[in-house]
Amino acid sequence: MDAQSSRRRTAGRMDVASVLQGAFLLALVLSPLWYGGVSQVAWALNAVVFALLLAWMAIYPGNGEALRIPPVWIAAPTLGFLAVMAWAALQAAPFTPSSLHHPLWQMAAEALGEPIGGAIGLDPWSTVTYLARFFTVAVVFALAVRLSAAPAMARRIMLAVALSATLCSIYALLDIALDGRHVLFREKNPYTIASFGNYAAGPFVNSTHFAAFAGIGLVALAAHAIGAAAGFVSDAGGTARKRLAALLRQPLGGPLLLVGMLAINTVAIALSTSRAAFACVLAGLLTVGLIYTLRQRRRILTGAIAIAAAGIFLALIDSFSTISSARADTLDDALGLRVAVYRLVLQAIGDNPLTGVGLGAFKAAFPLYRDASAGTLGTWNAAHDTYLELAMTLGAPAALLLLAVVTAIALRCMAGALVRRRDAVTPIAASAAAVQLALHSLIDFPLQTDAVSIGFAALLGAGFAQSWSSQPARVTTPRRSASRQ
Repeated sequence: MDAQSSRRRTAGRMDVASVLQGAFLLALVLSPLWYGGVSQVAWALNAVVFALLLAWMAIYPGNGEALRIPPVWIAAPTLGFLAVMAWAALQAAPFTPSSLHHPLWQMAAEALGEPIGGAIGLDPWSTVTYLARFFTVAVVFALAVRLSAAPAMARRIMLAVALSATLCSIYALLDIALDGRHVLFREKNPYTIASFGNYAAGPFVNSTHFAAFAGIGLVALAAHAIGAAAGFVSDAGGTARKRLAALLRQPLGGPLLLVGMLAINTVAIALSTSRAAFACVLAGLLTVGLIYTLRQRRRILTGAIAIAAAGIFLALIDSFSTISSARADTLDDALGLRVAVYRLVLQAIGDNPLTGVGLGAFKAAFPLYRDASAGTLGTWNAAHDTYLELAMTLGAPAALLLLAVVTAIALRCMAGALVRRRDAVTPIAASAAAVQLALHSLIDFPLQTDAVSIGFAALLGAGFAQSWSSQPARVTTPRRSASRQ
C-alpha cells in the first residue's frame, strides 16, 4: 500500500511538472503576439503570467531533474542582477538625499516657488515600469533554467521560441501577400510605405525588432537543423548508399516542416527592410556554423556547409529585399543622426557618470541635451545603442555590472557549446542569439522590445542550464598490471 501511494505521489508530481512546462511553453509562444509585447497591457499580462508560473514552480520545487550548475554560477549572477535592480529602485525612491537628486528637480522647485519632492532619476514612474519589465525577463530566465535540467525540455524551449518567431513571420508574409497596411489594429508607418512600399513587421510595431525576433528563431532553427543532420549522419553510419537509404526512410513531415520554418523566417526577415538586422542575423548564423565547425572532426566539410548556408541566406536577401535596397540610399542621413545622438548621450553620461538619470528615463532626459544635430522633427525615445543608454540611465558602474552578468552567462553558454559532447544544440543556439543581439544592440535597441528580451531570456536560460555535462564525474582508478591479474 505504501509503494502504491508513493507511485501515485510520483505520478502526481510528474503531471504537475508537465502542466507547468506546457504552460511556460505556451506563454513563450504567445508573448509577442500583442504588438511584440510593447503595450502596457502586454507588459502587465506577461509580468502576471510568468510571476504566477514562478510561484507555481516554487510550490512544487521537486518537479523535474536536478540542475548540475555550480552554486557560484547561480549566486553570482543573481546577486549582480539584484544589486543593479536595487540601485534602480533607489533612483526612483523619494527618500534619497537631495544632494544625489538630479539638478532639474531643484530648478523645477525654484520655478514653481515651492518645494517639491525629488529623486535621483528624472522619471520615477518610468523607472518603476522598467523595473517590472526587467524582473519579468529575469523570471523568464529563471524558469527556463530550472525547467531545462533535462535536455529534452531545453530543446522544447528553444523550439517554442522558434515557433513563436515563425508564427509572427507567417503573419508578416500573409500581410504582405494581401497588401495589408496594418500591424494588428494600428496602421503601419505611412511615410515608409509611401516612400518604399509595404514591409514585413508581423505583430510588431517596429519592423527592425520584428526582424531581430525572427532572427532569434532562425538561428535556433539553424542550430537544431545542423544538429539533427549531424546526429542522423552519425546514427545512419555505413556507406553513402546506406545513409541515403536511411534518409529516404525518414518521414517527410519533420524535415519538410523544419525547412519550411527556416524559409518562412528568412523571407520575412528579408522583407522587413532592415539591413542592420540582416547583418546581425547573418553573424548569428555564422556563429552557429563556426561552433559546429569547431566541434566536428571533419571541419573542412562542416565549414563549407556553413559558408554555403550563409551564401544561400545572402542570396535570399538580395532576391527579396528590393525595399531595403531602396532604403539604403537613406542610410547616410540616418547614420549621421545616430552619431549625433551618440555624441549627446556621451555628454549626458559625462554629466552623471555614477548616478545616471534613472532607468527608463532616456525619453525624459534626452531633450535636455538635444540640439539641431539630432534633427528637429520627432522624438527620440531611445538612444539606438543599448550600451550607451544603459550607461546614461543607470550610471556607468551599474550598467557595467549588468552587462558583466549577461556577458558571463553568454560566455558560459559558448563554453558549453564547445565542450559538451551531447545535447549541445541549446547552448549553441543561445550563443548565436547572444552574438546576434549583442551586435544589433550597438546600433539599435531590440532588447527594449519585450518579446525580443523574453524570447532571448528563455533561450539563454535553456542554454545556460545545458552548458554543464549531464553526466556525473567519473572516478578513475589505476588498472592492475598484467602480471598481477
